[in-house]
Amino acid sequence: MFMMQQRELGSLRYLPDVLRFERLLTVHYNRRISSSDAATLTVARVLETVGRDQLQWHRSWQGFERAWALAWQFVAKFTCEGLPAMYKEVTMGPDKTINLCLPAKEDAGVCATARAKATSSASAGCAESPLTASLASSAMAP
Repeated sequence: MFMMQQRELGSLRYLPDVLRFERLLTVHYNRRISSSDAATLTVARVLETVGRDQLQWHRSWQGFERAWALAWQFVAKFTCEGLPAMYKEVTMGPDKTINLCLPAKEDAGVCATARAKATSSASAGCAESPLTASLASSAMAP
């Protein structure tokens, strides 16, 4: 099972970057950016204007973008309902707007929510795999 999920789990190595990038956006905009502003503001523009902690922003963005590229192909598998067809083939890049990056229950934010759900579903499947159970039991042995 683990070997079958290996491709799906590839994006997990970037999970800290994904969470960091989402946190940076949330803190930077102090949760006060409107949906319409988020729909027009590109990632590239954000990265140009962050000023402080640019290295952290760029590193977390690179990980976020890699995670998206690795995980997006599996998202439709875990989100049978709720993901509009227009978002099923969306790609991520600096030219994309930040509303795709911030989890929400509506509009483009459903993409980030769907990615998060798919990642947690894939990692939960890994947690239940025979390999994980074997490693856990050997770690518990005296």
